[in-house]
Amino acid sequence: MTSFNRTVDLVHLREIKLDGDMSFLPTAIAHGVQMAGQRLDANESMVFALQLQHLRNEVMMRPYPQYKAKNLLPMQSEASAGAEEYAYIVADRVGMFKMITNYADDLPVTEVQGEKIVADIREFGGAVHYSIHDQERAAQSGQPLVQRKMVANRDVAEQKFDKIAWVGDAESGLFGVANHPNITVDTVTAWPAKTAAQIYTDMVRPFVDQATDTNGIESPDTIVLSASRLETARNTFFTDNTGDNVLTRFKESYPGVTIDTVEWMATGGSGGSQAMLAYRKDPMKLAVETPLPYMVMPPEPRNLATIVNARMRTAGAVVYFPLSVTKLQGI
Repeated sequence: MTSFNRTVDLVHLREIKLDGDMSFLPTAIAHGVQMAGQRLDANESMVFALQLQHLRNEVMMRPYPQYKAKNLLPMQSEASAGAEEYAYIVADRVGMFKMITNYADDLPVTEVQGEKIVADIREFGGAVHYSIHDQERAAQSGQPLVQRKMVANRDVAEQKFDKIAWVGDAESGLFGVANHPNITVDTVTAWPAKTAAQIYTDMVRPFVDQATDTNGIESPDTIVLSASRLETARNTFFTDNTGDNVLTRFKESYPGVTIDTVEWMATGGSGGSQAMLAYRKDPMKLAVETPLPYMVMPPEPRNLATIVNARMRTAGAVVYFPLSVTKLQGI
């Protein structure tokens, strides 16, 4: 009988452990492969299982800086993972504090009153397939599984979530911040045809309006707009002797305000026009409700492949105080 030795390099799997819900995987993979007329022994099945777990860990920890909703908007998970709806109050504070003259007196009660809104929670998902050939190559050569499939799955999931958070999803009926019915919307004319003074007036308009409408209670601390409109503000100069551009002048007047670009603002206004959002990054004002963030499910051996499903659940954006979010569209 001819025998041979095979060296398998598993350095990239050092210290990797299977999750509790994946402990069945080596046996399941071996069984699935045998049912397909192929065979991986127990060690090879374990190698493939560890490869999948290693890849899963890398994908879950992968940063996505180009999708900014998770950094620029408050995130919350108040609904349970299995909930079908999320109910909240579009609120106004009611109540007062008064001086206590008699400690036996009832104190005035502070309530939050307003319209009850019920938002549907929608589920989104996608899958990755690894063929028998992929499994054999990973198990027998010790080479890492091709990451492109899982990375692509995570990428489209993050892109979908980011879009929902900002501009919603028409197919599922979810609202984003920019198209939420409870925000304040102002319409202006396009910035490229305006002077620096006119663009500056538009940029400060949400601050003036919120201060006026709420008697100074609300004031934005974050502005998001498209990259092209940020460049317009940066490259449109005042005609006075200062040499300031619009962005420089704005930052001098509002030094504590975060200004960032979001791709969805390029078409975030009515009719696909350019838009700018001004809001306070405060979970008491607005948030993105996500009962189930992106999750990779345990692999499933099926016929000649192993399938890895991923899913997420979200209710989109919720706005608790309408006067705290202003959209400027048409810019």
